[in-house]
Amino acid sequence: MSPEDRDFLKEQFEMLRNAVVARRSPWAGIKTAAQHAAVSEDTIKGMLSSGRLQAYRPCPGRVVVNLDELDDLIRSSTATPRHRRGTYSRASQN
Repeated sequence: MSPEDRDFLKEQFEMLRNAVVARRSPWAGIKTAAQHAAVSEDTIKGMLSSGRLQAYRPCPGRVVVNLDELDDLIRSSTATPRHRRGTYSRASQN
């Protein structure tokens, strides 16, 4: 094997390894899910208790949520603000 082939294979291996390491797990605890969605832990717990978000219990005492499901929930529940909420306008000075 030539040195060029060896360097090429080494580069390909590094790229593949970095891609595997960079892949995030879709599962997270309540605290991490809250940080991911930029909401409080109580908000996540409310979503779980209302049934809008599915909780998974892989073992006793451990609750995890699927971050992809959380992202889908946030995207689907995003609506335009009610009248005059979330808008900003300056008072005209005449």
